[in-house]
Amino acid sequence: MDEKQIIEKLIQDWALEWKSDQEVLFKELFLAIYYKTKDKKEKNRKFNFIGKFIFIGVIFIGILALVVLLYIGIKNKWKKSDCIWAESVVLFIIVVIAGLVSKWMDIMKYQETWARHSLLVHEMESEIVKYQYGIKQYRKNSDKNDKNQIFIRNIIRIWDTNQLIFSDNMKNNERILMDYFKSISKFA
Repeated sequence: MDEKQIIEKLIQDWALEWKSDQEVLFKELFLAIYYKTKDKKEKNRKFNFIGKFIFIGVIFIGILALVVLLYIGIKNKWKKSDCIWAESVVLFIIVVIAGLVSKWMDIMKYQETWARHSLLVHEMESEIVKYQYGIKQYRKNSDKNDKNQIFIRNIIRIWDTNQLIFSDNMKNNERILMDYFKSISKFA
């Protein structure tokens, strides 16, 4: 069994412990949030790597285009001013496209969101493991109702912390859409 299968088995075993109407509602809420967050974690991980791959690809293709253009200019005996002009235009295009990709990554915050969702999934899974193996406060409270109440309190604390991180990110880390153009104007 790999790690994912073990966690899934622990979650299935944990779910069997929740039987009353109230407990079932909380279990369904927990599972819905857990699987939704897990999906978002993977989506943001994937888009983070795709965005970085596109950014590096633009830079690589741009450098290759500059080298090819220089070769063509030398081979065809262009004037220096024509060579510089052509290289400048290509360099400008590279900077604009790479900047737009970078700005898109800043706005979408794939890496930051991936990290936040990854932490949330980890903390929820960790709480499941503690519950199932009677670790920490679950050891002292062998009564199922007490264990379930402790679990609910801990999970709500985890959700609250995640929401505070999200809220803080929205307040303090939001990028201004036009700051990219202000940065470019410094070089002009």
